[in-house]
Amino acid sequence: MRIILAVLSFKRLQEEYSREYKGGILLIDELDATLYGFSQRKLIDYLWNAAKDYKIQIVFTTHSPIILKCVNKYQRREYQEKGIDLPPFAYNSSIVYLEPQYGVDGKRTIMPRNIFSNSELNIVMNDINLTAQGVGNRISIYCEDTCASLFLQFVLSRALNINLELYMNFIDINLGWTNYIQLYEKNVPEFKNNIIVLDGDVPSKPEFASKARVISEAGNFLFLPLVIEKEIFILLKEHNKFTQFQEHYSSVTTFNYDICFSDWPLESDQYNTLDYKNWYKQTEGVLGDYTILFRFWCDNNQENIQEFITDFIQKFNVLAERADVDALPPIEVIRESSLVEEEEI
Repeated sequence: MRIILAVLSFKRLQEEYSREYKGGILLIDELDATLYGFSQRKLIDYLWNAAKDYKIQIVFTTHSPIILKCVNKYQRREYQEKGIDLPPFAYNSSIVYLEPQYGVDGKRTIMPRNIFSNSELNIVMNDINLTAQGVGNRISIYCEDTCASLFLQFVLSRALNINLELYMNFIDINLGWTNYIQLYEKNVPEFKNNIIVLDGDVPSKPEFASKARVISEAGNFLFLPLVIEKEIFILLKEHNKFTQFQEHYSSVTTFNYDICFSDWPLESDQYNTLDYKNWYKQTEGVLGDYTILFRFWCDNNQENIQEFITDFIQKFNVLAERADVDALPPIEVIRESSLVEEEEI
């Protein structure tokens, strides 16, 4: 094949003129012409490695969905590994879609558009095939209840600064942790190929010991870094923490400590799960915004949150690679509250 011969000519030049060799450019029209699907994949693998080995910038045109998906997969893998092993020049791969656009006068122009993510590529593929755009493939996220799902969405949105809906689908279903494990053990694909986030108190339950190995080896189970209602209750029960919350988070100035805990005057460890949930429901209703409580707890537990999100990203990206969907970007440092910033100054 002439394409491979062209690459080998660069290899020969590199060997003969090692000091003077600067690399080169290889232009290919309709890369997929006359090639079957398997051959297209193998050719992309070969060209990808050759481009790095022989310092070649390879530019080609194609309409092949197979080639586009292969290149996009390499792009997403590079994005995940960026800054770890490879030098900066290794991150210049791109898919450019020559998109037809029409002006008000009906004049047709061709505009280039860079394609990076799997969701963007799906739009292009639908455009080429003249089909409507759907939601696309996403990883499903299962939690034990709505409160856990809302907390998870809050911390991920805050740390990653992305539109979560492009990457994942939060399933509105309430199942206990034992139900999720049973479904996993029954080899139900939905619960083996998606993320399951269990409450933070699951490892302390007596029944957990018999299932610990299953959860550990599954690779798609995580535990929240807290028992939401209980630990927010405990945190705010401390007078100095409540003062911090009232001064820097809450906008309801009349909601003071005595009102907040009027029905819960005892020490934190004197209450049960139902008590914590009732307190949380009442407090959330008064504040009118559950994210205030989430933000306060997160700002006071930065290390736990960072560790949890790092674990979430790692597990998510393994599943994303398997399902050929977009991986999550690296974690950003979560901004702490103004109070914490003031204390550091």
